[in-house]
Amino acid sequence: MHPQPPINRRSFLKSSTLAGGALLAARYLPFEGTAQADPLTARSRVAVTSGSDRTDNIFRGMEQLKREIAAAIGNRTVVIKPNNVSGGTVTLADTPVETIEGILEFLKSIGKTDAIVAESNPTTTSQLAFSRLNYFSLLKKYPVRFKSLNEEGYQKFTVWNWNNSTSAPLTSLRVSKMLLNPKYFVISAPLPKTHDRVIATLSLKCVVMGSVVIDSSTFSGGGGSADKPSMHLASGTRSYGDGTHNTYNNFQDLNDNIFRLSWLLAPDMAVIDFYQGMQNDGPSSGLPVDPQRTAVVSLDFLSADRIAVQLMDLNTGILAASPTDGNTADNSVPGGSPATITYPWPKYPAYLNYCAQFGLGQYDTDYIDLVGDVASLAGLSPLARTYVLHTDTRNGHMLWMRPTPLGTPLGTDRRLT
Repeated sequence: MHPQPPINRRSFLKSSTLAGGALLAARYLPFEGTAQADPLTARSRVAVTSGSDRTDNIFRGMEQLKREIAAAIGNRTVVIKPNNVSGGTVTLADTPVETIEGILEFLKSIGKTDAIVAESNPTTTSQLAFSRLNYFSLLKKYPVRFKSLNEEGYQKFTVWNWNNSTSAPLTSLRVSKMLLNPKYFVISAPLPKTHDRVIATLSLKCVVMGSVVIDSSTFSGGGGSADKPSMHLASGTRSYGDGTHNTYNNFQDLNDNIFRLSWLLAPDMAVIDFYQGMQNDGPSSGLPVDPQRTAVVSLDFLSADRIAVQLMDLNTGILAASPTDGNTADNSVPGGSPATITYPWPKYPAYLNYCAQFGLGQYDTDYIDLVGDVASLAGLSPLARTYVLHTDTRNGHMLWMRPTPLGTPLGTDRRLT
């Protein structure tokens, strides 16, 4: 059991600026009795499956939630969002075709044949990446379409640019309309990877970062522009302001911006392929972890990401890198005032903790029910690995993030529409 915070969590939410969002979120979240549920105490379900067949792990994980998934999809078109950061050149970095096949096979089993695989790659066109990853072979078995998120129109949003200001969102970027549209049922399908700026790439980050538009002409020397750098414009060394860690690079802005776009882009479902993860210098230059041969599936993306944090044993690595930094989030900073609120969740990745504080899903393992091949948190232990964190993280970069969100997410939760 987790230690209880010093004040009642419901009372805190109702008395804070976060209350409105948390109560709205409770209307959506796929928990039992959601209509009147407090999002911080409502229960969610996460399927964990394990075996020697990657595709079968994905299929069986989704089978565990078959009725709920079918009801949640309804008549909507399914958009599967992989994470192909290397454009198909680094096997360990990109969602493999077997993962996509597992999802499509499940959709076929419930009579859902209207599906799209969509991605925005930072290094090449989406279609070339799909080809390199052999995605087009799926056309032999499934009526799936393949699209580039960069070519589906966009809407502009303003995010934080700490290079210019620490108090005002100043940078405008383009976000793909496809992932903003609530008429699509969005499945986030990443591999678990360590990350150089936010500790880990999981289901929320897969969608948020993939939503940011890159002009296809960029890859053919046509002078197109890419908006992804606007998500994390930190350059050089930025002071933490505590008088101690001034030589460390502070990537607070990326954590803030993922959270800032979280309502607009929250995936309807997470399918995280834990068959083979990446550690060390992820998300594209890391090394393989000992195979876990596991899959994590949930209609609550935040719960899926929380179980992923457990399977990656992230906070053990962080504590080793920074033994005085602590494992739980509070409202203090190094050299700052003492904590008055302590949340029973891992402090890192910070952007996930921010989403938890705002009630975007269930993040407290006391309220997450595991189904499938694992029935309890203790049962995760044989499947877990302690991922070696990115070199920068182990050197102290990206730690000491602000413990509470900066403002609230933009817009309204697309899952409530």
